[in-house]
Amino acid sequence: MLKTLLSRLYGLLETTPANLLQEFDQFDEGALSLAAFRETSCLGRPESFASARAAKDVLFRAAAVLRALDQVLFEGAEPNPGEAPDCWLTSDGEKYVVPIPRSVVSDGGPRSGQSFSRRGLLHHRVIPTRIGDVDILIEQHTDLALEPKPAEHIFGAALFAGFDLRYERSGAKGFLVTATDCAEGLPAAIERHCAAARAGSCDTLLWPELTMNPACVTQVQTFFVENPLETLLPAVVIAGSWHVQGKNGHLNLAPVLNGRGDLMFAFGKNRRFSFDGLTEDINVYGKVHIIATDRELIALAICKDFCDKARAVPAISLDVDLVLVLSMGRPNTMTAHRDVADDMKVRFGTRTVIVQQSYPRAPLEPAGYVFKALKDPRSAQLDALAECADFTTFRREL
Repeated sequence: MLKTLLSRLYGLLETTPANLLQEFDQFDEGALSLAAFRETSCLGRPESFASARAAKDVLFRAAAVLRALDQVLFEGAEPNPGEAPDCWLTSDGEKYVVPIPRSVVSDGGPRSGQSFSRRGLLHHRVIPTRIGDVDILIEQHTDLALEPKPAEHIFGAALFAGFDLRYERSGAKGFLVTATDCAEGLPAAIERHCAAARAGSCDTLLWPELTMNPACVTQVQTFFVENPLETLLPAVVIAGSWHVQGKNGHLNLAPVLNGRGDLMFAFGKNRRFSFDGLTEDINVYGKVHIIATDRELIALAICKDFCDKARAVPAISLDVDLVLVLSMGRPNTMTAHRDVADDMKVRFGTRTVIVQQSYPRAPLEPAGYVFKALKDPRSAQLDALAECADFTTFRREL
């Protein structure tokens, strides 16, 4: 019941007309926290907001009640990972209320001047189960962090120097990738990538879109079965993506592994990639996946599922801590990614990591681009995102 109440009140406040909701930014955080504390003793008492005459006062009171629900639900929750994510669903099944504190809590705490989307809730995320025609699925990571205190991710980004892609035409304007290669050969490059990730203690490892065929994925799995990643945080390894035959056509699918090489699940692409007048001949996947660890939410996307400016994409509406994006394209693709990453950083405090293979590659272009969980995405210049090294290790920008 409390999850449903919290979800409905959050939705009501979230859809408040923008001109009124901007008043939330000016609410003093100390006053809001105190009002929320006082409301916790009144939650079971029927009461009207009629005594608050001004719309701004009603907004403040509603925000305080929301914070009170947030605190009471958080304090009374008994973690049961075996029942997640179903135990996070509201009674109508339309939302997840996820008991993972928002990034604002660990990033200096909530502050006056921040928007409702940043500090309306502190201890929960409200995630819809469906946005438009796309299902939102939460996958519970089976591993736990090894330290109770906060730890920073160590990311690994893999690229291929001298990358080459071969494809076959499908119909008049479609294409399907059939093979890829690189200057030193894929097996040698992947072996080095995996070894570098392990040596660098990477807990999050990404290869770009449409670079890793099933044999490459098997190679990655075999490596980490024999040489598991040793990490403080639950490991997430995304072994690129590939055009895979499905029941009714092809899908652009990406396998997600843990640090021991086990396949956790695969996720697919919804928006098709085009170049030179050709478009991926793939079916729409119809889902977006979020990984829930014991301390954060991580959304996953492939290229245009993150940066399609012609149509709104579901990923940008998700209140998550981190987005991992696999990509392939030209410089303008990375520019579009950067802009979306900035929107999510402003709205939710989300950090974004993008690994993009350059294709089709012009003579002076780099092997690819890596977006490194930047603090201020909009200020990033394209040249600074260009990457010539075929493996890069980094942490988020503080």
